[in-house]
Amino acid sequence: MVTVRVQAEGNLGEIQGTLDPMKDPRAWHEMERQMAEAIRKEIMAAISKAKELNSDIFGFGAALNRRHPKEWASLKDRWDIEFPRIDVKLEVNAKLRRMGLVTRGPELK
Repeated sequence: MVTVRVQAEGNLGEIQGTLDPMKDPRAWHEMERQMAEAIRKEIMAAISKAKELNSDIFGFGAALNRRHPKEWASLKDRWDIEFPRIDVKLEVNAKLRRMGLVTRGPELK
């Protein structure tokens, strides 16, 4: 199994509507969760495509060679067979740091 850890930071550029995430920590946390999920989906799609094309574009084999050279020695000749079979565990931690423009819509009474 390969574990990939991603640390992402971003800024919320603009928000429109009645929601003010600065006043509701749950909303801010939910946006970070959605950001992490979007990143996870994109990365997993890229990994799936790489496996489909049997192209180790992320360098998993090279990382295996660096960390476990003895295991790599037994796998390198058949990496083209093993690579599409590897399990990838993806851990994404996403943080929103600041917010830009807030445009509030009309509030209904």
